[in-house]
Amino acid sequence: MGAHAATGPSSPGTGSILSIKVDTNPTTKITTVLVNLLGGAGQAQQVRVSLETAISMGLVIITPSTTAVGQPVSIPNTDPQLTGVVKSLVVETDPVSKAVTLKVTLTVTLADGTKADQVVSLDLPGALSLGLVSITPDATKIGTPVVIDPTKILESTSFTQMTTKIGAYFGPALGVTFAQLAAYQKAGFGLGEITQACWMAVQAGGNATLLDQILTAKKTGNFSALVLPGGKTASNWGQLRKLLLTDPRQNLGSIMSGKATPLPTATPVATVAPVTTTSSTAPVHGNGNTNSHGNGNGNGKHGTK
Repeated sequence: MGAHAATGPSSPGTGSILSIKVDTNPTTKITTVLVNLLGGAGQAQQVRVSLETAISMGLVIITPSTTAVGQPVSIPNTDPQLTGVVKSLVVETDPVSKAVTLKVTLTVTLADGTKADQVVSLDLPGALSLGLVSITPDATKIGTPVVIDPTKILESTSFTQMTTKIGAYFGPALGVTFAQLAAYQKAGFGLGEITQACWMAVQAGGNATLLDQILTAKKTGNFSALVLPGGKTASNWGQLRKLLLTDPRQNLGSIMSGKATPLPTATPVATVAPVTTTSSTAPVHGNGNTNSHGNGNGNGKHGTK
């Protein structure tokens, strides 16, 4: 479904949803949700919200892990240590607080050798850390309008109309993000160079990884690592352009004018951070309340059934 820009000036958190990504920090293990929006004046925004906010807005879907049932698990921070075999997993929402938890029923072996069922309620970060649930974006939200409460926004950044146009055109085919494109600009690449590199990656059947390799080769002058269709090689930017840019309409102007032929959407691939920059993404400016980060260690009340 196509997204349309809202009319009037762009406000943080207001626009049509372009994409939703669940993002877990590898160091802190805190899970947040990145929402790309097409806002007013045709400018894209990237907004980060807490997992709790994303759930309350219906941006993500929580699914108990079917593969975890029947498997052993140890619940951290319980006294005594609660260890058993997962019997069932049920997602529950408190009718008053709207807090979402996972009710885990475990079959445990008691000191006398008998078995009994015990129940523990985990917060979502705790359940995620144990692999008991998965959180995925709700694809039905793509293309729909949204207004996010500014006080719920943890971080946000806006992108220029030109970056938005390039990202909207190549994003579905390459898996490249607006933030990556902005980072390439910050690293010193011109929009024309970035656009050419994107088209080269498409022509070579690649994705955001190949795009990054092409721009890295452009910056370093070393093209030996590029793997091209048919085993072809290039030793400089000019040769690479001659090999891969076969249509004179493959330029920035055709995208900005809207005359470029739409590209097919590729199978979703993992995006990469530009290796040509010192920062993996464009600068993100804090905007909103940062106290709503989701965290937790899987604590919960438990008892014997």
